[in-house]
Amino acid sequence: MIDIIAQALGIFGMLCAVISYQCKTNRNYYIWQGLSGVFFSAQFIMIGAWAGLVFNAYNILRAIIYQSKKSKSIGVVILLETLVVAATLTSIFVFKETWWLVGFTFIAQATGTFAMWTRNGKTIRISQLAVVSPFWLLYDLLIPTPSIGGILCELFNMTSVIVSFIRFKKTGFDKT
Repeated sequence: MIDIIAQALGIFGMLCAVISYQCKTNRNYYIWQGLSGVFFSAQFIMIGAWAGLVFNAYNILRAIIYQSKKSKSIGVVILLETLVVAATLTSIFVFKETWWLVGFTFIAQATGTFAMWTRNGKTIRISQLAVVSPFWLLYDLLIPTPSIGGILCELFNMTSVIVSFIRFKKTGFDKT
């Protein structure tokens, strides 16, 4: 029963993430990404995937910070990227996660954090399609209890990004 609940939480996380890519404003994008992080954090606790938990908790914090008007400074992205490194080291040395699995989440998070800091919808979506989703997909597939919601999430995320490019064309993305 715990496994079913855990996988259901991942499905809810996936739905929030997919909705986020259909948002035309970055503010709504960050809100839905934060909700996705909440569901995936709970799932990763239940399946014992501690790096997934640490990085999804980070996603929630990042979403909150990026909604602030003051988050455009270089200091904010430096702080957040430092937290990505701290999350990576915590996952490896405190939670004893396999270093190369954590490496996938490190690459995804570092890339996504910088892309989101640019506030450029096209940059955010390209990084999601080319780096963030593929590296999270590897993590979700290769952890001891694969995350069905995570796997579907990344496949749907990539599809959703492609749909957003079709919907919004080249210039339809919000930059604030």
